[in-house]
Amino acid sequence: MYNTKKILILCNTLRKFNVYNMVLLKELINIIEFKSMLKELKILYKVGIYKNIKTVWNNA
Repeated sequence: MYNTKKILILCNTLRKFNVYNMVLLKELINIIEFKSMLKELKILYKVGIYKNIKTVWNNA
């Protein structure tokens, strides 16, 4: 789950930065880390956590 936490930290950091810094931070995200994040999302989906989040999102 390391990569997912790292992505969440980056997302929170992006909110504090302006557009130019956002572009620079996006460039810092590694393709390998992104692929790892996608794998983790697929695992979460299989476990059913993502499905529960989606249900809550649709009901909001």
